[in-house]
Amino acid sequence: MNSNASFIEELLRRVPDLKPIYEEHLLDNETLLPHVFMGGVTRFTVTEAGNPLMRSSVTGLLDHLENGLRIGGDRVKELICVSFVENLLGESTALQVLTPLMGPMLKTEVERTCV
Repeated sequence: MNSNASFIEELLRRVPDLKPIYEEHLLDNETLLPHVFMGGVTRFTVTEAGNPLMRSSVTGLLDHLENGLRIGGDRVKELICVSFVENLLGESTALQVLTPLMGPMLKTEVERTCV
């Protein structure tokens, strides 16, 4: 899982609720732009953070991000930190819900960037 495309493919397998966002992204951009797509993933996460019906999708997404930070290559780590974590700046309400669901590496990145 060293490439952003592989990381995103696996994310879509783990979190099928992201597929409409991905399909819209492809229609708008005609190709995968990983950093732009991750902005949409962040918006999805913030929107669904407090929705109990989406809890498994949100936790699956956060688990995949944690895994990417743990075993992903430098490009995957940069994608997560720059295009997911940095987009959480100012999202204090969502972060109150999301932070307890995060693994230690993702939580560290969020605390380093958003607190």
